[in-house]
Amino acid sequence: MDTITSFIANKLEQEPVPEYHNSRWHMWDTGGVTTEEGEFIYALIRMLKPSYCLETGTYRGWSSSYIGLALKHNNEGYLDAVEYEPQHMATSKEKWGKLDIQTRITEHLVSSLVFNPAHNYDFIFLDTEPQTRFSEFNRFYP
Repeated sequence: MDTITSFIANKLEQEPVPEYHNSRWHMWDTGGVTTEEGEFIYALIRMLKPSYCLETGTYRGWSSSYIGLALKHNNEGYLDAVEYEPQHMATSKEKWGKLDIQTRITEHLVSSLVFNPAHNYDFIFLDTEPQTRFSEFNRFYP
């Protein structure tokens, strides 16, 4: 059976590898979501069909790629991707271009704690450093 991970691997010409401490899980690189988490997020977005999504801590763009592909396949919805490291945003944008999802994603090169959203979100994925997530939750939940 073909998966969205297989599609991503084909488009990016990269294969996920077993996670270093548990070979039952697979990952694209250290620090990103596992492919299993990505598949779950993709399925959730396909099911929920959100209009607006927020992701904090974009890092290298793996989770935003799964979200962006789900939005594209839903033919609706947009993602605000928030990351404060320029090199990580550049890596993410390169992925989004290869996956042809850049029109579904707006990048915001700023700290999530000062980011000012333009609208409410139907789906929020808080993926910054763990010590920051509670503050993000308080900031974005309302």
